[in-house]
Amino acid sequence: MMPVERGEGGKINFVKVFLLAAVVAAGYFGWIFVPIYLQDYQVVEVMRRAGNKAYEERSEDAVDAALKQGFKGLNLTDQTIGADGAVITEPFDYSSDDWTITFDQEPPAVNIDLSYDRSFVYPFTKKARVLRFHHFLHDDLSAIKPGDL
Repeated sequence: MMPVERGEGGKINFVKVFLLAAVVAAGYFGWIFVPIYLQDYQVVEVMRRAGNKAYEERSEDAVDAALKQGFKGLNLTDQTIGADGAVITEPFDYSSDDWTITFDQEPPAVNIDLSYDRSFVYPFTKKARVLRFHHFLHDDLSAIKPGDL
């Protein structure tokens, strides 16, 4: 039996370059999008808390106030490109126009329909982009019966 010769390890080849490029690209896009989607998850949590407020008070004004307070606490920002090419970070502009609150009578429920856009700028390339988010929450407001627990 003849010994098998192995190639020299550590040589740069197409596969290694491709894998390195894939890891770098994944890291770059993760650096950009993971924080935005984590903040979007926090927005969903704000919607859930507003649904809980609807269970307590059954009022559009109370739900609207809970949404506004929740958004204020998140400290979301938008990014744009200024006339001089600098990245400008501004507080996220939210208002009651971003959501619709409705109550169903039978069975009692609250519906919160929320849509908003987040502006951001890709680092290094300075290209401005917008991500659109849409969430719908339907919460049952029926009384909890002792047997349901």
